[in-house]
Amino acid sequence: MSSWPVFTRRPGVPSYVIVELKQWSEAEPFEDADNLVSISAYGKRGILHPGVQVAGYCEYLADFTASLANNPHSLSGAAYLHNATDKGVTTLFNRPVDDLSRVFTGQRRAEFIAFLQSKLSTEARGAAAADALIGEQDRTEPTASRGGRYRGTGARAVRALGRAAHSLRAGPPRG
Repeated sequence: MSSWPVFTRRPGVPSYVIVELKQWSEAEPFEDADNLVSISAYGKRGILHPGVQVAGYCEYLADFTASLANNPHSLSGAAYLHNATDKGVTTLFNRPVDDLSRVFTGQRRAEFIAFLQSKLSTEARGAAAADALIGEQDRTEPTASRGGRYRGTGARAVRALGRAAHSLRAGPPRG
């Protein structure tokens, strides 16, 4: 569906969470690949596991921003399947998770909120953290060796993230 950056500051430390939103209510294993799933609405083809997808977004962003490459614990990722129950997407929980690839269903909403609260501050606004990241938007070479596959696209990705951050700082449209 879409990914949204969330910015804030924990006491003195910028914190970033990328959230991949999915409207899926079910998912099945796809062949023997643990990084792919099958969604009936998309036909009989492999779709990237949402935990793998959001981890990829996080790694991509870290590859092109020195502050994230130098402080990897400030970045987290989660996929939130708000229409799903655990039963409908059981196969998604078969993969090991880390701080970049967590998966939550609507049934696990309380856990998702707790995860966000553990990463983000309710005391501080995220504008300064967003601005710090946006300030790195001209970086076109990856900070890590794995980023070579993204060569030349880093600045566009960070600018897109910056536009999303700007829209989040601006708040809901008035009208």
